[in-house]
This record gives sequence, structure tokens and C-alpha cells, in this order.
Amino acid sequence: MMALLGQAQTVTISVSGKVSDKTQPLPGVSVVVQNSTVGTATQADGSFQLQVPATAKALVVSSVGYVSQTIPLTGQSSIQVTLAEDAKALDEVVVVGYGTQRKQDLTGAVAIADIEALKAQPAASATEALQGKVAGVNIVNDGSPGSTPQIRIRGYSTINNNEPLYVIDGVPYQGQLSWFNQSDIQTLQVLKDASAASIYGSRANNGVVIITTKRGKDGPSEITFDSYYGVSTPVRSRFPEFLTPQQYADYLFQGYTNAGLNPGDYLGDQYGRGATAVLPEYLRAGSVTGQNVTPADADPARYSNDPNNYYQITRASREGTDWMRAITRSAPVQSYQLGATGGSKNTAYALSIGYQDQQGILKYTDFKRYSLRANVQTAAFNNRLRFGENMLFSRTEGTGFSTSNTTPGDYLVEDNPVNSVYKQQTIIPLYDIAGNFAGSQGTGLGDGKQP
Repeated sequence: MMALLGQAQTVTISVSGKVSDKTQPLPGVSVVVQNSTVGTATQADGSFQLQVPATAKALVVSSVGYVSQTIPLTGQSSIQVTLAEDAKALDEVVVVGYGTQRKQDLTGAVAIADIEALKAQPAASATEALQGKVAGVNIVNDGSPGSTPQIRIRGYSTINNNEPLYVIDGVPYQGQLSWFNQSDIQTLQVLKDASAASIYGSRANNGVVIITTKRGKDGPSEITFDSYYGVSTPVRSRFPEFLTPQQYADYLFQGYTNAGLNPGDYLGDQYGRGATAVLPEYLRAGSVTGQNVTPADADPARYSNDPNNYYQITRASREGTDWMRAITRSAPVQSYQLGATGGSKNTAYALSIGYQDQQGILKYTDFKRYSLRANVQTAAFNNRLRFGENMLFSRTEGTGFSTSNTTPGDYLVEDNPVNSVYKQQTIIPLYDIAGNFAGSQGTGLGDGKQP
């Protein structure tokens, strides 16, 4: 008896090729047979050679920072592969100081803002839209349209200036960020720790906000148009509820009575000298006030705005003035942005023009901005020389209020209007009998004390 022993052998074929990107060969690229562990890596010149099973259907070619490709093996023994850059992987490149690093290589605290999320939020400036989007960065806005928010990256470290350093396209920026159109932003990073001081010095003590603007690229022209429209409405159900004029008068009478005093001795001109408070019909007619105003005093024919013969007549608001409703409104906001990018082998450009109109929920507050930006770069002598221009023109118009006088360009008034609402008595009307603002002239009306 004779036994025959045999061993099956796997048939392989040799496949070779070269992997490159748009400009040069790529070393270290992984070339693996699909659904197996058989593979190799490209050499310094991008070439590879691999023995693959004859039953193999495809090769998977992949490298960090590039889009993987699956190459069918249809009897071919030599293949050429061109990998495209992976845009998502490129997003992990972070601007730091005067250069860039991969995010995974950073040891400092750096936060990257989601630009698409910022653009989707209707805001007057990029910093206003940044609110709540970056961990460890506190942004406080006083509510005035177009005002510059306060940004605190490391909290309040001094009683003086706590503003971070703003760097736009590599140049420290000293202007108002409300002048800057957020649609022009390509990337925005925040350097939060002390490592920023090694680049920018003491100016970076409060952190650094680095902004890069849009650039053109080689390719056909691309035209974009962005716009939005919205309305801000105050939540009136949350407004404070004040005493009516009669309730306030009764409150004053009760206070004097509890103190053992006669209310009429102190409030007679306004609420009478009886046992209970009586609301006057007029607050003022000329120099006569409250209960002392007679029909002759309140004759409309005597009304005069002449500074040399001033005679104002003001009726009392017996039903009560809702001061919070009087100073607020539903406020529309609209923004329009037209942009163009493109370029050739040696020249690239990015142009934009924008308009924004933001009304405030407080009456007589608004902000308008007209902006124009032009970024042009040109290369010469085989890219040995690069030059260009980066121009921003911005015109802003606005009226409003501010709680701080430390920021140049912000609006200033004597008092905050919302604070005044808590002071004005509801018996004061908005207008006098001629339709002019009434003011607070009258007995006991000059000092704010509305409960």
C-alpha cells in the first residue's frame, strides 16, 4: 500500500505601483489587500511592491491626512494612485502665534470655535456670537446693539485692563470688534494659558484671540450670498408689576398715618388733605401743581413751549403708565453679505461686502454697519516672492446705552433706561396735553421712588 501526501499552495501575483498627491510622491502610505492583513508601505519615492493572493479583489490605500482609496484589481499588475487631501483632517491644524500646529501636538490650552455655528447665529460681532461656544471663555454683553462685549479668558486678574489680545491675520488688532464682519472669518482660536506670553509677551497676559480671514484659492470664481432676518421680542410676562397710582397714593397715606403724621401736611398739593388719598386731574399747569390746578390754569390756550414764556400742562395718568412697555419694542435684525473668491496659479483673491441693521428692544437703540474687505495675494518668481494686501473698511452708525465708559466707541448716557423704569412713578404720563414728553415736574415726582 502506498500513501500519497500533498500540500495545497496559494497562488500569488505581484502588484507594484506608486502613490502620490497632487505635487509629490508620498512615502509611508499603507497599501493593504482588502479584508486581509496582507500589506506593505510605500518607499521614500512613493513606490511599493506587494505579493497578493490571486483571489484578491482590491487594494486599500490610506494615509493620515488623505482620503482613503479602494483600487480594484482587475488583472492589472501596475497601478498609479493619487490621494486627495482630507479636509476634515486639515481642520485639526491650529493657528498658534506665527505658525500652525496639529491639535494633537499641542501642550497648551487652545479652544477652536465652530465657525459654521457662529455664522448661523445672528449677532452683531464675532465675539457676541462666541458666547457659550468656547469652554473657559466668559463673554458679557450689556445688550446694546453693536456694543463690544467683555471677554474674560482668565477671569479678572487686575483692576485695570482685562481684555485679551486680538490678532487678525497675524497683526494685533486695536479696533472695535463690532466693526468686523463675522462672515469674513475663516478660523477662530483662543489661546487660554500662559504659553501665549512666550510669543506675544505681556500683551497676552489676558489670553489671545486669533482670527484668520477668508483667503482665495486656485480655481474658478465662487460667488456666495448670505442673509438672515429675525425679530427680537421682549418677554413682557416677565416685566415687573408696579403699584397703580391709587395704590401708591394709599401706600404713602398709610405710611404717614403709621408715623403719627397728617398725610395732608406733606402730600396736600398732590393727593389732597382728606382722610384718604385723591388722585389729581392735573400734575402741573404752569407753576401750579396737583390739587391746586384750576380749570383756568389748565386752559389749553395757555400752553406754550417758548423758553421765554414756558407754560406746560400735564394731565395725571390715573390708570397708570406702564413704563417698561413704553421703552421696549419688537426689534428686527437683518444682515446681507456678498462674497467672491477665486484665483489662478499665481494670484488668489477674496472679496466681500456686507450690510447689517440691528434694532434694539429698547427704543431709540440701533446699530448699522457697512463693511468691505479685500484679501489679495500674488506670487512671483516661482513662488519665491509673495505679496498682497489685506484691507478692511467699516462704517458703523448707532445710538444706544452703555453701562461702562471704559470702551472707546461705546455709547454713554447719564443713566440706564431700565434702571429709570424702576424709579418713575406710574402717575406720570408719557406726554403732556400737546403731545410733547411730559417729564417729571410736579409735587413729589422729581425723585425716583416707585415701589
